[in-house]
Amino acid sequence: MHRRVDRGFQAKPSAGAPRPQVLVVEDDAVRRDLMMQAAVQAGFEARGAETGEQALLILRKWQRRIDWLLTRTALPGLVDGWILADEFHQTHPDRPVLLSGWLGSRQPPAGTIMLERPASPFQIAETLRQIAAADPAGRIGVLAA
Repeated sequence: MHRRVDRGFQAKPSAGAPRPQVLVVEDDAVRRDLMMQAAVQAGFEARGAETGEQALLILRKWQRRIDWLLTRTALPGLVDGWILADEFHQTHPDRPVLLSGWLGSRQPPAGTIMLERPASPFQIAETLRQIAAADPAGRIGVLAA
């Protein structure tokens, strides 16, 4: 069944127990939709944001209800993936952030999971499944990159 996922809206998996929620930040609507669908197929609920500013508002509003963050390092506007990772770590200091993109001279925070850009939906789903398998309740410390 194909499910259309619009920016800023939430994609939910099939009925059942509450699922961990991942915030997907990607400015390309098609890639964001694919990434969100991959997250849903991996057993997560997915919430999407088109810009870093939109994602920052979601992180501040939803706080602990966002279990994982998947974002590009470079985003249009003033808020990039690094700022989002710092904001996410205010609420979840021991959880890794899934970053996609160029590092430049920056060092990712300990335990950050770096995904090649462009990350395939399969790679995203597999990485999210590994996170869930490490601890289904979402209480893991650090994963190797």
